[in-house]
Amino acid sequence: MTRLQRPLLVIGTWILWTDTSINLSISQGKAIVPAAPALEVWHAQDGWREVDAPVGFPKGKDKWVVLDLSETLFRPDARVRLRTNYQIYWDVAFLADAAPHAPHKITRLKPAAADLHYGGFARVYRDGDGPHGFDYAQRSALPVWVDMAGFATRYGDVTDLVSEPDDCFAIMAPGDEMTVRFNAGALPPPPHDWVRDFLLWSDGWEKDGDKNALTGETVAPLPFHGMSAYPYPPEEAYPEDALHRAYRARYNTRRIGPETFQQFVRDYAGGVVPPLPWSPRDTTVVRRRK
Repeated sequence: MTRLQRPLLVIGTWILWTDTSINLSISQGKAIVPAAPALEVWHAQDGWREVDAPVGFPKGKDKWVVLDLSETLFRPDARVRLRTNYQIYWDVAFLADAAPHAPHKITRLKPAAADLHYGGFARVYRDGDGPHGFDYAQRSALPVWVDMAGFATRYGDVTDLVSEPDDCFAIMAPGDEMTVRFNAGALPPPPHDWVRDFLLWSDGWEKDGDKNALTGETVAPLPFHGMSAYPYPPEEAYPEDALHRAYRARYNTRRIGPETFQQFVRDYAGGVVPPLPWSPRDTTVVRRRK
């Protein structure tokens, strides 16, 4: 049997997230006390002992979580367990050996081009109790979600906005789509017997439009890397230097708001909405006006 030098617990998992309204309801009651995921390891004399390290939550659906057990695992009896009362699905788990000194090479590519445009909403489906999936080939331009009020990034080239982490964001509204292209020809050929993997690294924020979320109905205030919280306190502010003022004036000129969704609801007279149900034969996206 191979002895693991630096054991890692690798878990395939996903979480069914709550929303702000549910969290608010839980905080006002006593029936449920949320318990974040905790990792426990078995010790012969003490029994189960909680590891003094945060486990965290799966960052969405069909994710891998990797936990370093090298300093905590009781090797003669390598039992571990996870404890929480969140709705988290643990689909597969195994131990692996870390190889921090294995030969590797990292090549970073900046986007060669990025285009922001309207893409519509993919058909949502679910197989049994599994996570929700999205059929990208079947899309609709119906106003499925309410847009926040404010200014989003205008459609078109946004390459400069996604090249560096500089608080100059490409601000996307519900139904928007960004196509990002990389120059694969700039990658050096891998050495013999090496395997190339790809990791997409992104930096940004997602804002919840829940009615109980603070500032959830407006695009502003814009986040920034130096903020202490969101919404940030009055003594903090989004950068107002020449660079960021020029960015907002040039890019964030597309006014959005809840009016389109509200008009759709007012005009709805019952029955089947024309673009629905989803048709596998029709993959055309009806684009709304800019």
